Amino acid sequence: MPERIAARARPPSFGCGLIPRSRVEEALASRDSARRPAVVSVTAPAGAGKTAALAQWAAGAVERSEYTAWLTLVPADNDPHVLADELCAVLGGMDARRAGSAPEDVVSAIAGAARRVAGHLFVVVDDVQQLHERAALDLLVHAGRFLPERVTLVLSGRFQSAIGLHRLHLDGTLVALDSGDLAFTHAEAREILAQHALTLESGDLDLLMTRTGGWAAGVRMAAVMLAGCDDIGARLAEFSGDTRTVADYLTDEILAALPEDVRSVLLATAHEEHFSVRCAEALSGQPDAGRMLDQLARRNCMVTRQEGPEPGFRYHPLMRSYLVAELVRQPYAVRAAIHARAVDWFIAEGAHLRALEHAATAGFTAARLSDMLAREGAGAVADGHAPALLAFIATLPAETVVLPGAVLAQAAAQLDCGDATAADVALERFAEDDASPTVRAIADSIRLQRALWSGAAFEVASPPPVPGSGSDGHGLIDAQRLLCQGWLLLIRGDLTRATAELERADAVARVAGAGRVALAALSALAMAAVAADTVVAMDRRSGAALEYARAKGLLDDPAAVTAHVVAAWVAYQRCEFGAAEERIAAAVRATGPGTPPALAGLTRGIRAVIELDGAERPYQAALELHEVVRTVDWSRMPLRATGYALLIQLRTALRVGELNWAAESVARVEQLVPGTMEAVLVHTGMQLQRGRHAAARARLDSALRDGAPGLTRRVPVDALVLAAALAADDGDAAGAHQAMTQALDKAMPDTLVRPFRDGGPAAARLLAEGLGRYGHRDGFAQLVLERLGRAGAGCTVLLTPRELELLVELPSMRTTEEIAGSLYVSVNTVKTHLRSIYRKLDVSSRRDAVASARGIGLLS
Repeated sequence: MPERIAARARPPSFGCGLIPRSRVEEALASRDSARRPAVVSVTAPAGAGKTAALAQWAAGAVERSEYTAWLTLVPADNDPHVLADELCAVLGGMDARRAGSAPEDVVSAIAGAARRVAGHLFVVVDDVQQLHERAALDLLVHAGRFLPERVTLVLSGRFQSAIGLHRLHLDGTLVALDSGDLAFTHAEAREILAQHALTLESGDLDLLMTRTGGWAAGVRMAAVMLAGCDDIGARLAEFSGDTRTVADYLTDEILAALPEDVRSVLLATAHEEHFSVRCAEALSGQPDAGRMLDQLARRNCMVTRQEGPEPGFRYHPLMRSYLVAELVRQPYAVRAAIHARAVDWFIAEGAHLRALEHAATAGFTAARLSDMLAREGAGAVADGHAPALLAFIATLPAETVVLPGAVLAQAAAQLDCGDATAADVALERFAEDDASPTVRAIADSIRLQRALWSGAAFEVASPPPVPGSGSDGHGLIDAQRLLCQGWLLLIRGDLTRATAELERADAVARVAGAGRVALAALSALAMAAVAADTVVAMDRRSGAALEYARAKGLLDDPAAVTAHVVAAWVAYQRCEFGAAEERIAAAVRATGPGTPPALAGLTRGIRAVIELDGAERPYQAALELHEVVRTVDWSRMPLRATGYALLIQLRTALRVGELNWAAESVARVEQLVPGTMEAVLVHTGMQLQRGRHAAARARLDSALRDGAPGLTRRVPVDALVLAAALAADDGDAAGAHQAMTQALDKAMPDTLVRPFRDGGPAAARLLAEGLGRYGHRDGFAQLVLERLGRAGAGCTVLLTPRELELLVELPSMRTTEEIAGSLYVSVNTVKTHLRSIYRKLDVSSRRDAVASARGIGLLS
């Protein structure tokens, strides 16, 4: 073998301290004589440990009954004849003194070498990045495509430019390893550190792995730096790409060879964790920045290409920290120009917080930065970055933080984080006279948000109309003001104007790219449908909001809470049990610190109502609902919501036997919604609970006959279902059927199933008995029965106190006479109560009554 290649014809010696990397060994071991010939490609940046891993693997070849031929390439190997000569020489199949070997000779040499050995032969070609001539590259591809059995060709290098490996991939003969496969794991890094007598705490090791990304050279350099150090945590915090040894390595191995225009692109994008081609072009001013970065990524120059809807790039953490430090060393004019371009770019892209960070780094004046804080801070809060905005403001000089724009940004962020007290303090510090018209408009919007957040919408003056359409660069501000005004009008009961303002808010927010504001507007429109008491509209509006949230990845965002709650309420009214539970769980999950207390309370209340629906032991959910009701400011509640909430509270209280809670509901009904059908149902419920059946029916029939107004569309259905059950109890079959038919008529347009569910087993039985006689309503009646059939526990059955006492006795083995004695009543009284229980539970035996009561939570 010629002396010129002797040193390159064997693996380099690394001494001791190499760490086995199983990924490499597994990739090479996966190709045995029983499988097709393979080419293994190993590509990774400088310092990744490619050669070390292969050399360590090759050192154990004899023990595995394998054979290795090794060649490390140099620039001269771009001559295909020289490359062929050297490959033939290391394979031992040619006279090394004869020059001018052809590609076919390489294939023959490989075949000859394979015949001379009994085991598997691995031909390792290292530093493949040295090749750039097409003829030399084609030689390797040709050899790889015509390998004999029991031979694997291993091609290792920083990159393999234009080598045509795609052909081998299509042939199914290629196994590729990259920097991710070669990166040290936590366990392997611990072994490297142990070689330097170092043991890191898990947090410090995580930091080391984050900084190095498992890059072998980085881990080893960090170990050397930390060896013998007293304060490992502090020293590790200093480790970065600007650490002398790391910086020298990056410069020598990667950066020194790069042209000046490429280096300028790297410096211009140094501050970005990941960035698109458009961003690189804008920040660097280089129209072909994308091509440069793509080439660096292909050459494994510590730049990674990230695929996606808009492909982008990211730097290795150590490379990025080196570039950031290098940028600081550039002249001020260079740095300022880069940051100024970044500010413009990120504002245009709606990346508000990044724009502010670049503005501060660029050295904007306090006044200029303050104005930016008002505008871009509002955008950062709208994007869900309030905590990060507060952290950023905390880094600013005192003279900036006290200016009007900075004060407003703090107020908006604190309110979004749920700290209303801190927001009030900030708003009190706002100096309106020193603010621009735009900043004053933002202040008006934040004050209105504060009033809405606290439920004080009736105490604030109506703000001026918003003339903007978002086309003047103030789209986000206009959208937020429209959203606030829409909510204000909605709370004050002006549904027509509220809907118009909220629809404008949605449109302007979409133009401005403010997804969370658009979602908040769509959610508010769903609540407007609730105010309009149209279940079909509630379903449509909440569905549109949640579909938008799903498309934007905002289903768990606080802006989606209202839509989730409305969707849960629709599902509850329609007895879609799984959907109701799913949506209310999503609402709870999305609720954040900045969720207005009224909305958070509504979410808790509806969750309790839904949990009651299927609870075998309903008391805990009833208690939760009672606690929510006790915190309600009834003077600010819309009458429609008030009446129905109190009706639900009464039914819940009676279901769990809390008569004091029920009395509270009656008192509030008389005070807040007297003369309504809701009030009639509350009083009727109390009369039935006391066993005054005749009085209850007379009162209800009178209210229906006189047309007592219902505050919601659902309540007349409740009244008719109850009227049908009471008529049936009195043997009035015709009256019962007529009332049930009228109930179906009113419930069908909105698919209201809940009133029939709340009517209990008796209502379901009556509905079933009338099937075939409801005319065009029969299909809906069948749907109702199907959903009631899927219902579990939780339907409303109102038993009197005496009936509840008797019910507790039924699971025992005691006779009727024994029960009568313990309750101090006659046997006939017990029998009368027992028949009433059977009727209300729609059963015919004591055993069935116990089973039914347990099923609906009346017995444990």
